[in-house]
Amino acid sequence: KFSGHPSFITYIKSSPEGFSGTTIKQAGIMMEAAEGGTLQDVMKDRRVARADLRQLFFDMVVGVEYMHRQLTLHRDLKPAN
Repeated sequence: KFSGHPSFITYIKSSPEGFSGTTIKQAGIMMEAAEGGTLQDVMKDRRVARADLRQLFFDMVVGVEYMHRQLTLHRDLKPAN
């Protein structure tokens, strides 16, 4: 549904019982790796210029706006996601 939109990483697959080859045996979603990590990683690991933070926030708002126009809600928005 959101594939190809610049504000979203690509969904690969999900599994109710975990993924083979891992030690995690609980439901999960596999997504492409986010370049640079999560927003929490960016904020914690390095000093980020105010202009860069402003751009990151703008990109997030654009993504959420797009989701809402598609009648989809994100129930767990936080820097760690």
